[in-house]
Amino acid sequence: FGLAERATDWRGNNNIAESILRQLAAEPDPQPEWIVCGVGTGGTSATIGRYLRYRGWPTRLCVAEPSGAAFAQAYQAGGRRDALASRATIIEGVGRARVEPGFQFEIVDRVEEIDDADSVIGMRDLEALLGRRYGGSSGCNWIACLRLAAELRQRGLGGSIVTLLGDSGERYADTLYDNAWLRQRGHDLMSAQKRLSDLKSAH
Repeated sequence: FGLAERATDWRGNNNIAESILRQLAAEPDPQPEWIVCGVGTGGTSATIGRYLRYRGWPTRLCVAEPSGAAFAQAYQAGGRRDALASRATIIEGVGRARVEPGFQFEIVDRVEEIDDADSVIGMRDLEALLGRRYGGSSGCNWIACLRLAAELRQRGLGGSIVTLLGDSGERYADTLYDNAWLRQRGHDLMSAQKRLSDLKSAH
């Protein structure tokens, strides 16, 4: 989808960014410190980032990206559109091999690179917390949220962090929820579980 960043009216009243902020209006911290999302085509991050700037909100946008994926590589290189992923990922829907036309680097405040094993542990943590299965991109977002929350806490700050849990985990029963499948591909879940425990203990 080459024109993903233009597919929605980011100034309008029915885009995803406006919907997020409207739903937060009655919450104790209605203006989030961060909004965290992944990048597939780049449309969601573009809509959210542009809307935040259009409204003049101080909320920052963090992209959660599988380690070594194209958006992260390009962002670190100052937005180079010829950047390529340095490794493959097992996380579907995000972590593109090359920069998509819809990627908008200038509206992103931060990129968090998440190891695939951490994303898997993150999605399983979401299941324990929320009682339903999510996919790897949701786990990726969740780990990024926990990292940001730990940083806020270390600085003595509070506030809210918003993310999108966009993929159901039911289709991953034989892959991301299968420890044998993951071991065959060299993913170290024990180390990832330790990192998650350390993150949570920092809160």
